[in-house]
Amino acid sequence: MKKHIFLLAALLAVLCGLASPLEATTKQLAILMTAPTLAESPMECITARIGKYVLLTTNNGAMYHCTSAGWTTTAGPAGVVPAGSVTAGVTVEEAGSGGVHWTVFKLTNVSVTMTDATTNGIQGTLQLYDFPAGLIHILGASSDLTTLAGTGGLTDTAQIVCALGTVTLAVDATLTGTEADYFPSVAGTLTGGAGTCDGESTTALSVITDGTSSAKDAFLNFAAADAQASASDTLTVNGTVVISWIQLGDN
Repeated sequence: MKKHIFLLAALLAVLCGLASPLEATTKQLAILMTAPTLAESPMECITARIGKYVLLTTNNGAMYHCTSAGWTTTAGPAGVVPAGSVTAGVTVEEAGSGGVHWTVFKLTNVSVTMTDATTNGIQGTLQLYDFPAGLIHILGASSDLTTLAGTGGLTDTAQIVCALGTVTLAVDATLTGTEADYFPSVAGTLTGGAGTCDGESTTALSVITDGTSSAKDAFLNFAAADAQASASDTLTVNGTVVISWIQLGDN
């Protein structure tokens, strides 16, 4: 590890015109790993000797670079959590580096309506996100969620499944195709009315979605078979969902 750091420092010394790898280690690495302060003067910016290098912060993937006028910044891409989901208890944190974007959703006591469709089972959905327009490459997604059935028709041992996908679910008891293209259907069977939704992407599910004409969405979907419920109910959901993605451009 130390050898790798020294080699990186040596490379920075050459690129940035510093006297030695040691100077690069003590100065440039600190600069490169710290978000710039936009209040810095143009001279402070220029003397950092990194004007031609783009810096990425963890603040929504914003790009900072040094010009003759000082630090300038360009915001990274980001989507929107629907207003109804925000009201329900969904918050989001955005981060990014090198073009890769991480969107982290926190769900706090979010009530998902589970609608009984008689012989077609019971279903519920929550829209988490509206991606920015463009080609969106979903690198992967995961969830760490707990669920709690309400006092309606779901049995305390209901065999619920959950998934994360591009579209809201169909009226049936399975989650397939674009209902589950961010992470596939995973079992979340209830015990005493409580369960989990711990999903994760597979290699086969790395997908590029075309949102150039209409921005793509992310839906958290739940379903169970007819025998698992006698009437409509609710699921109270808590925890986090993470999506890693890249915007490949727009036209």
